[in-house]
Amino acid sequence: MAKVTGPMMSLDASGSVAGTLVFSKWKGRNYVRQLVVPANPQSDRQRSFRGSMAGLVSSYQANTVTLKSNFATLAQQGNMSPFNAFTGFNQKRLSQNAYAANNPNPTNAAPANNASSLAATVAGKYVTLTWVDALDANAWQFAIYRKLTTAPTGIVNELEAVVRRGVARFEDGPLAAGTWQYVIAAVSIHGGRIAVSTPVSIIVV
Repeated sequence: MAKVTGPMMSLDASGSVAGTLVFSKWKGRNYVRQLVVPANPQSDRQRSFRGSMAGLVSSYQANTVTLKSNFATLAQQGNMSPFNAFTGFNQKRLSQNAYAANNPNPTNAAPANNASSLAATVAGKYVTLTWVDALDANAWQFAIYRKLTTAPTGIVNELEAVVRRGVARFEDGPLAAGTWQYVIAAVSIHGGRIAVSTPVSIIVV
């Protein structure tokens, strides 16, 4: 049942109506949407998007001052926080199979070089990846792709995680038994990605 404060259709309403519509407020703005039952199909695309979103949050936390400044105008135009402006802008890029940028006017230029020394170790059903970050200081994120049996080519459905510069480590799992292969590719602040690395493989039993 929706709860109304003030005359109907003039002020605020919150809650659901007849199990079909939801009324609420976000950032001072009233809205109504269809009631949706959450689903969690764990599809490749869903997993890739979650990995990308985690990378966005981590990158924002590590570069807050710069990103607040870069996305201040976009945030003001949309009546939202710089964080929401940054994530919203880059969510759209990710949905278009592009990569995250640290500014709202990216050139899509790729980094000059990739991460190096990609290595994998296994413990039970979990794989740990380590690497050395790219020498190019503009490489601010590293996209990790995985595939069972054959080497990943760097397509979006193979994307497992996006890790910010300075971490150089990722733990993946639990994984099904088999030979898993991984590649890594540096992403620049301009939203461009370099070609994927030589794959490394690891056996999970």
